[in-house]
Amino acid sequence: MRKSPLVLVILSLFLLIGLSSSSQAQCITCAGGHCVYVTSGHGSCVEYPDPDISCKLACPNCPTAPCDPGGGGGGGGGCAVFDPMDALGSVAPNKTVVTSGLLFRSDAATNAKVFGGRGQGVRVLPGGAFGDLTADGAARAIEDLSPQAAGRLTLSHGFTNVNNAGIPVSFTTPDGEGFGFAPSTGVVGAEVRVKVRGMTKLARAVGNVGLSTQDLLLVDVSIHGKAYILALKSEVLDSSAPDSQARLRTIEDSLRNSYQMFPTIERMPIETC
Repeated sequence: MRKSPLVLVILSLFLLIGLSSSSQAQCITCAGGHCVYVTSGHGSCVEYPDPDISCKLACPNCPTAPCDPGGGGGGGGGCAVFDPMDALGSVAPNKTVVTSGLLFRSDAATNAKVFGGRGQGVRVLPGGAFGDLTADGAARAIEDLSPQAAGRLTLSHGFTNVNNAGIPVSFTTPDGEGFGFAPSTGVVGAEVRVKVRGMTKLARAVGNVGLSTQDLLLVDVSIHGKAYILALKSEVLDSSAPDSQARLRTIEDSLRNSYQMFPTIERMPIETC
């Protein structure tokens, strides 16, 4: 059956509107416990595998207003590891940096072995051996570097940050100790600036690291004088691609499912800002 010219015009208009909406889905919000793409909303979303923690949003008024660099998770002040005057990261148009993280309680000997001595900051395990970030996969990577840690790591926190604004995101205890990162798009994949803050309450830059999709970044963290290892993975998604939302959901669900099944969890009270 032939369609009339008017019907064809109407169908074409709907198709153009649909394609336009898809290509403009450059902002983020939280729905159903997941970060999702929207045409207007926020520039940063943090989602947690712990069902008792709600999503945190920052950078409102996307895409019409720029971000305030004070914090990427809906806070600021003493929680923020990055200085509010620090420059935002640079994220290319239609791109989103998705960073997943898991914080493990370890011990001083394990951290010294993994990082070649305390205070060394970061270690990148290059690509090819890792899929999406999972609790068991990250723990195995740490245990391969320090066999004495086998069965002794405790999972303390987890998150996925979806960031199209390059705004820093900080994770700290109520007294201000913790870590933060600021994502950017790089030549190949993501670039992540990492800072930590321990008992001195002075933030210390430990690396500006370029990461491919398959790289695993390990960070030496000290909280309340105890040793922790932060495992991070970053992936750059094209927010205009038709499969970007499905890929984002897969990253979030991989972390959530593995977090909830990890044998030893000791949840630490951590604020996101």
